[in-house]
Amino acid sequence: MRVRRLGWAGLEIEAGGELLVIDYVRDLSPLFTGWKSGVGLEVPSATVTAALVTHLHRDHTDASALADVLAPGAPVLRPAPGHGDDVDNVAALPAERELTLHRLATEVVDAWSSRDIGPFRVTAVPAVDGLGDPQLNWVVQVGVPLRNVSPGAK
Repeated sequence: MRVRRLGWAGLEIEAGGELLVIDYVRDLSPLFTGWKSGVGLEVPSATVTAALVTHLHRDHTDASALADVLAPGAPVLRPAPGHGDDVDNVAALPAERELTLHRLATEVVDAWSSRDIGPFRVTAVPAVDGLGDPQLNWVVQVGVPLRNVSPGAK
């Protein structure tokens, strides 16, 4: 497994010739006045097999960037909206709208759910940011014997 930082919160994980990205963004200008496009951000090294999103703030969910790098029909695993306070929920609206506009193959996942995608096993785990807003973190494993895992399975 090879891990590469893409800038801001983004990561690229490669295994078995397939790529997975977490929180890949290309444009931070909706949040940061004066930010110069492309500064400090890398692009994935090849077509991406799947994308994982920790939360729906625009600096962690860039639907346009994902649409440009994902293989056709590639899944975008993301948390459900509406679990934070009013400010958090409003901040999630632009990313939510963009995911719909770009017609990405999004799948809402719950904490503790796991999926096998190519050589990766990904598990969503509960997390919060510094303000206490709910998010997901991702445990990514490679080389684990593949099996169906359901929440609560041992």
